[in-house]
Amino acid sequence: MRLLMIATLLLIAGGERVFAEIVAPARTAASPAPASQEAKDRSAVADCVQMWDRGTHMTRQQWLRTCKRVQNRLQQLTN
Repeated sequence: MRLLMIATLLLIAGGERVFAEIVAPARTAASPAPASQEAKDRSAVADCVQMWDRGTHMTRQQWLRTCKRVQNRLQQLTN
């Protein structure tokens, strides 16, 4: 009985991660490479926004703000 309870708890805890998983869209070879850092940042934000769907816990506007905030923090790490 104890083993069944532990297995159930592990499945529940692991199941939450499955719903939070985001798959990044694949880049096509035909897309031109961004030239400047600013263009790369815009491209990264655009890619992030494309991952949004109605099943997320955020509105599209909240998702956009989050994408911009994360990109800004990543840029600060490289400076």
